[in-house]
Amino acid sequence: MIFLTETWLSDKHLDKEILPHNYDVFRVDRKHKTGGGVLIAIKELSFTEVKQVAIDQYPDLEIVCVECSTGKDKQTLVACCYRPPNSTQNWFLSFKEFLKWAGRAYEKIIITGDFNFPKISWSESAVIPGGEPEYLFYNTLSDHYLSQLVYIPTREQNTLDLLLTNMPDNIANVDIIDSSTYNLFSDHKCILFEFTQKLPASRKIRRTTYDYKRADFEGMNRALETFDSSNAQETANLFNYYFNSVFLKESDENYHPVPPVSNESITEIILEQCEVRNALNSLNPNKAFGPDNIPTRLLKECASSIAPSLTYLLINR
Repeated sequence: MIFLTETWLSDKHLDKEILPHNYDVFRVDRKHKTGGGVLIAIKELSFTEVKQVAIDQYPDLEIVCVECSTGKDKQTLVACCYRPPNSTQNWFLSFKEFLKWAGRAYEKIIITGDFNFPKISWSESAVIPGGEPEYLFYNTLSDHYLSQLVYIPTREQNTLDLLLTNMPDNIANVDIIDSSTYNLFSDHKCILFEFTQKLPASRKIRRTTYDYKRADFEGMNRALETFDSSNAQETANLFNYYFNSVFLKESDENYHPVPPVSNESITEIILEQCEVRNALNSLNPNKAFGPDNIPTRLLKECASSIAPSLTYLLINR
């Protein structure tokens, strides 16, 4: 996820001009004057569903909110906020009402952005004397059980860019990086953090499991030997019909014949039943089925019975 404040974007700027195509971009631009603007970009497939949440009921807040889902009833609200330095008392009232709404609607909340409160020493958990707006903001966070996880300056000597959450155990490796490291032009530093979220268990796939311990391989071999000895060609034709039904037929459209590397040709192929039987006996019964869906264990157990018809099939194919 990417959070940006003071984007200076307008309706003249398209989302695809900002980030690569594999990001979902959610933004709130200033409509009546330049500057400001907030944006959240989320890489595709990071969540099962993401959607922007309209919060028009708080017109004094410059904030964009996105609801991120990882499964049924597993929703997290992520928000990016910009508070101008000259904000009035109305901003605090709107922000408190927003936190009340978010706390009722979502179990997990992450809010980041530029809040412009220079008179809070987050490393000492104290408000510098004279910081009346800071004192009100600090207590508001405490009232809503939000933790602030950035403790070092993000612009000059001030910690203006914050990371607020009610699930600090899900946030790790918070770091402050100079923006020039990523070729960004900003007088603020970047906040990097890791957010962990449990995904719902994947849907179990039903599959058939054979109980070979209870299989009557002796009876199966007797039946195969009786059938095979009566007409090896007929048995080979049955194998051929089945193999042909499960393999895809390739189109001749892209077929390009390869010229022979030699003028010599093989006029006769000699293949003994014992060679086919040995090949079947060498199969690993723990391996997965082939494209024909015939269990390897079955081929190995019935090697002697099916070797004659397979030999006939290979020689006369």
